[in-house]
Amino acid sequence: MRILLVEDDRPVSIGIEYSLKKEGFEVVLAFSVEEGKKAIDNEKIDIALLDITLPDGDGYELCTYIKNKNNNIGIIFVTACDEECNVVLGLDLGGDDYITKPIRIRELISRINAISRRKGKLSVESNFNLIGDLKIDKLSHTVFKNSTEIPLTKGEYKLMMILLENKGQTI
Repeated sequence: MRILLVEDDRPVSIGIEYSLKKEGFEVVLAFSVEEGKKAIDNEKIDIALLDITLPDGDGYELCTYIKNKNNNIGIIFVTACDEECNVVLGLDLGGDDYITKPIRIRELISRINAISRRKGKLSVESNFNLIGDLKIDKLSHTVFKNSTEIPLTKGEYKLMMILLENKGQTI
């Protein structure tokens, strides 16, 4: 699945891009409305993640542009604007979801997958975590090493997921 991320804060965009790529998504970055429009015109995009405040316009304008070009592209607003009027406007313009910053990456990925399921575009690969030579199938709760399944009990699988989600922390 290919995701367009339109975010003018470069450190934030790099962090989100890194996390999404680890989940198996392809990410196209844009830092302005104009770059976002060019990506929509020239790339195959499944979902767009839009910040509202951009240097040359706003995410609402880009949302309208996207919906006029291709109504099948899912749109999630990812922004610091948390007032009810902003949320309502974003959803009324055609946004599928609205998340306020700071975001939780696991929640963002779940929302991306939910929109994909509704639109019938869920990529099987987006249900996998890749860690070194391990491939974790999140739907069937199975783990593979070099294409060989590693049998785990439910408890072992849950513990592994807790450890992965809290990497680098003492548990």
